[in-house]
Amino acid sequence: MATTSTIPAAIARLVALFKARPGLAGVDVHDGPPMQAGSGDYICVGHDPADPLTAVEGGQTPASLGNRAREEVYAVLCSLATASGDTDMGARRTRAMALFAEVEAAVRADVTLAGAVRTAQVGDYTLVQEQSRNGSAAGLRFRITCAARLTTTI
Repeated sequence: MATTSTIPAAIARLVALFKARPGLAGVDVHDGPPMQAGSGDYICVGHDPADPLTAVEGGQTPASLGNRAREEVYAVLCSLATASGDTDMGARRTRAMALFAEVEAAVRADVTLAGAVRTAQVGDYTLVQEQSRNGSAAGLRFRITCAARLTTTI
């Protein structure tokens, strides 16, 4: 059977990596958007709250004559957040960046995502924060860029 895309395997591996990472113990890891509002810390793989319906952006190009091999490059949109009932925004930013460091370390430790892709790396990110009567929150929207070669046998 021909492989059309590595996206399903890459997302599954990212979710598994983050769930297994000791530095992320106690952090809720979601495959896609969170199904309920929560408090505390969470990571979403395949979800950007600024663009909630988009999970991945990318494309494929021919990699050889005859179109039997294709290069696939895409970005998995992800987000993480940390919230607290207090107003210490500095603590929220520090915690968000600590969670992000764990995400980066997990991807660096498995750059092929268990063989799903040729390379994966954390790319662009945006720090977001808010403060309300309910407390402070900070988070990051980020992309994990993946590259893979797809081959087809006829």
